[in-house]
Amino acid sequence: KSQLIEALVGMRAPLAGRVVVLGRDVTSADVARHRAAGLSYIPADRQRVGLALQARISENAAIGRETSPAFRRGPFLRRDAMVRFARQLIERYAIKAAGPNARSASLSGGNKQKLVVGRELSRDTPLVIAENPTWGVDIGAIDFIHRELIRMRDAGHAVLLISTELDEVIALSDRIFVLADGRIAGEFSAATADRLAIGALMTSRDQPRQAA
Repeated sequence: KSQLIEALVGMRAPLAGRVVVLGRDVTSADVARHRAAGLSYIPADRQRVGLALQARISENAAIGRETSPAFRRGPFLRRDAMVRFARQLIERYAIKAAGPNARSASLSGGNKQKLVVGRELSRDTPLVIAENPTWGVDIGAIDFIHRELIRMRDAGHAVLLISTELDEVIALSDRIFVLADGRIAGEFSAATADRLAIGALMTSRDQPRQAA
């Protein structure tokens, strides 16, 4: 699972196959080019991958947008624009924070996650990869994040959800692919998803099955 995600977002060179986003082959490209092709990524590890904890909330909110004219004037970052954008994220995603200039380390786990989710979803990309997006957060944040992912799906965005929580996968997914031993062991539609059948495929105790 982790290796697949790293290959999809440009953190690992795949040994075989291709990564294509909207017809653009980014197999050998770096993370920045994957994102420029139309991909957003909510990582499982907000502490080490999703955020720079000692940086301000406004700085973390602008990650990936540093070269945008909205956030840059010549060689200089537009701090005022970064602060305004962070305020918008704080309000839109109900992030409990002392303000845009507070250190990201001061946020609770759930609010750190909402900052990452808000930053990535607000990029409005065609594809969103969400890896364990509700790991370690409270029930209120879980419900909020689930609603936001569904909202993106309903708006026509493709959402690839990777989760160790089987209930989360079944509740949110239109299609479910099961990986085992480095291959796709089976596929289910939302209507045919079954915990026992999925579990059997996860441990390679069953034959591959296609969605009905």
